[in-house]
Amino acid sequence: MTCLLLAEHWQSRFSQYIVAMKPDTRMLEPEFNRLANCVLTVGPEEPQSNLAMWRWLRRILEKNAPDALIIHVFGVPHLIAASAARSAGIESLAVKAGNPPPLEIRPRRRWAAVTLGSKLLRCRIASCSTAVN
Repeated sequence: MTCLLLAEHWQSRFSQYIVAMKPDTRMLEPEFNRLANCVLTVGPEEPQSNLAMWRWLRRILEKNAPDALIIHVFGVPHLIAASAARSAGIESLAVKAGNPPPLEIRPRRRWAAVTLGSKLLRCRIASCSTAVN
């Protein structure tokens, strides 16, 4: 939903290219399609391996050559998108993260690993509370 709100806010200032990585996110498709300066592409219907998703995203990003990428999923999918973007030459990256980090040890370690991966990819992390404010 945050992605839609940002797209609505920026529609008069930027050409926007929205990529939904999974086809099950189509419920907001009509809302995105009504926006000016906004194109929506939805991921493949069949399940994709991480490598296949990376290749698909890289082709799209390379073809459209955006100036920046804001990623609205946090975790392994955002690392796939960020690495595909870096490979396609996109320099400005950010991801929206839920907060706070999990309290349990295993999920917290996974969160820390994802955070480290994001740092290595130079993909800024914006916490939900910061992004919304």
